[in-house]
Amino acid sequence: MRVRHLAPAAPLLLLLAACSASTETGTETDPELIAQAPDYDVVEEDGTDITVEVPETPVELGVQSLVADLQEDRTDDGVYMLTVLCAGSGEQVATAEWAQGEQAVEESSIAEGDIEVDVAPDVTCEPAS
Repeated sequence: MRVRHLAPAAPLLLLLAACSASTETGTETDPELIAQAPDYDVVEEDGTDITVEVPETPVELGVQSLVADLQEDRTDDGVYMLTVLCAGSGEQVATAEWAQGEQAVEESSIAEGDIEVDVAPDVTCEPAS
């Protein structure tokens, strides 16, 4: 299990302006993107389905950074599905999907290097009590 810290908002906004919405599959990921990953705990992993809990509501770039961090330790090919839950409530706050490996890219509708992120607009993670 890996835990990352969320950087202050100003560098996050600068990184948002400088980064595209995807990371490269099969190549080295951007360490600056990984450094932006929020704190998280992997609570369940079944093949390419991963569930994590976060203490704070992530922004889209935070979810992309979390995926980049997870990709560092996962070498199996496949279409990965990430579910992000609030640590306090267990409420789903975001999902992400990416294809890793040539066959997975060919079989999915996800382009190589793309991360499809969906952040729930009306969910806010409350601190765990």
